[in-house]
Amino acid sequence: MKSSIQELPFGQRACFIAGQAKSGTTLLVALLDNHPQLLVLPEETAYFPTILTKYASRGRRAQFDYLTKQSLSNVLFGGPCKWGKRNYSTFPSQKFLET
Repeated sequence: MKSSIQELPFGQRACFIAGQAKSGTTLLVALLDNHPQLLVLPEETAYFPTILTKYASRGRRAQFDYLTKQSLSNVLFGGPCKWGKRNYSTFPSQKFLET
């Protein structure tokens, strides 16, 4: 049986930071990435622009339903992730897989 997120210790819960363009999220992520006890994914996303564009003609309810019921991780990256175009040699992949 899977446990709910509420049952996980605080240190094992994920946190996603989202914001509009030019709102300071890149700076916030950079600051958090310097904390030794935090693991920060190395790729920014186009999550909300992707959803808003893809489901704009269907209205807010369709957008909400997609976000809460159908969303796939590749949508977080606005399509296939561009891992090959950036240098992530210092990203702690093993630590990420263990958490």
